[in-house]
Amino acid sequence: MLICLSRNLLGFSDEELENINWTDNWLKYNKKIRGYNNADTLKILTSLFQDVDNKKPFEYYLVEIDTNMRFPSTYHFYILDF
Repeated sequence: MLICLSRNLLGFSDEELENINWTDNWLKYNKKIRGYNNADTLKILTSLFQDVDNKKPFEYYLVEIDTNMRFPSTYHFYILDF
């Protein structure tokens, strides 16, 4: 199982983001792409799955669970079946 987390950080100031995101790369990514539930980000992962599938066939299932706390988040559960 692979779990990816998308967090909606669009309403936070730069100062607040520094307390939430601990790396410069993530701060740059959030400003440039606004990563919350960004389909392009998840496409990178599915592309990786396709590469692996070419070498060792498998199926995957996706379950997404939304939470609505201080910052809304979506958990993307990828269940891999080899």
